[in-house]
Amino acid sequence: MYVRTKREAEQAGAALKKLMVSERWKVRVWHNLGWNYSIENANITVNPALQRRMGSGERYWCQIAPCLAVWFDDREYLDPNMAVKRAISRVKKCVAEYQEVLDMAAEAAEGE
Repeated sequence: MYVRTKREAEQAGAALKKLMVSERWKVRVWHNLGWNYSIENANITVNPALQRRMGSGERYWCQIAPCLAVWFDDREYLDPNMAVKRAISRVKKCVAEYQEVLDMAAEAAEGE
């Protein structure tokens, strides 16, 4: 979400950080066609949605970016902690599916 000034981005990032259950989050602020902010913890990033829905308050989405792929939940949540939980759940499902494919390939390669 764009804000007008760097200070507004820093304040919005700090407010988002306060919503999180873990204290390890760091605020990230940058300029790209306006001031932007997010919070990061290891390879997890929580971002505000680009547009607010009328009367619903701020919404958030989360992405998890390991070295080879990026997973994110394309839904938006009022609670940023829920955005993180759902993204982790989605990654676990993908990893389980990859493991199943890997197990089938290993079995086929071994001729069993």
